[in-house]
Amino acid sequence: MHREGGAFFSATQLTRTPILVTDASDARDPILFANAAFLSFFGYTESDVVGHTVEDLCEESACQVIEELRRAIDDGHERPLEIALRRKDGKATLTTVVMFLVQDSEGYPAHHFLSFIDRAEVASANARVQELLIENARLVREVAQRELLVDETNHRVKNALMQAAMVLVMQGVHSHNREVSDALSHARERLETMAGIYDLLSTKNAKTIDLGSVLQDMVPHLVPPLMPIVVETHLAPGVLLPPELAQPLALIALELVTNAVKHAFPRRRAGRVRVDLSLHDDALELTVSDDGVGMPEGTTDSLGYKLVRGLVRQAGGTLEHARTGPGTTVRISAPLSP
Repeated sequence: MHREGGAFFSATQLTRTPILVTDASDARDPILFANAAFLSFFGYTESDVVGHTVEDLCEESACQVIEELRRAIDDGHERPLEIALRRKDGKATLTTVVMFLVQDSEGYPAHHFLSFIDRAEVASANARVQELLIENARLVREVAQRELLVDETNHRVKNALMQAAMVLVMQGVHSHNREVSDALSHARERLETMAGIYDLLSTKNAKTIDLGSVLQDMVPHLVPPLMPIVVETHLAPGVLLPPELAQPLALIALELVTNAVKHAFPRRRAGRVRVDLSLHDDALELTVSDDGVGMPEGTTDSLGYKLVRGLVRQAGGTLEHARTGPGTTVRISAPLSP
């Protein structure tokens, strides 16, 4: 092996695992080869080991282990066993050894291959594994605490919004000014919509939100009972977004649908509102269109439209609107990450 070298010799010399190779065809089973890791670990030179037997290196009481290993090989059940080997300085070191049989081309025993595992290294590795497990458990706990905090925050925000909406209801009831009453009513509806979104987010408690699913849950409820308006949704499935992007986009859609229902169909006129959500490469497109009377002058300066523009900026997107024959179309494009 020394003369021929080759892959086996190179591999055994590079590994940190102590290795011995013996001559299994000889009844004495003498050592033919000890790798650098074995010599370094036990303090021997090559001449101290080659030609001797493994029993020569064992503590007297441990020599029976080698016989057990040979019997295990004969039974076809190789297994690791503990063995005490002497170092060059005479001190005994407890290691774990595994023995394998290498046969020649005719199936006769040729070599025994012995691999030793330093128990101190195993203990050190186990200790490191324990440290990693503890660190992993700590990280899992922190993630769980953060998710709980996010859930609690969403819940509290929802409650605060609902309380504010109730205050606006009371203010509206006592107001005798129609414009003030309408403004308070619109503000209340927006707060209730936002509260609904936070409620939905807190119950899902996820790192990503399916925007199509959120809109499907909320858009149909924006048409008051008995109004002859149909809301159609064409929503791409699996549009998973982080909450900081899903929230403003959901609010945009709900604001635009609410405005269309309120203003595009005066005097209980029948009509249709359509919400489209689609993906295009690394961006999404949200479109709200109606076949109503069209966007009146000054709409883009209204509070609702200013809210939409602010939310579009928050989402890092762009907004365009147009009159499309009968009705209005508003299109928002936004990147998939904020």
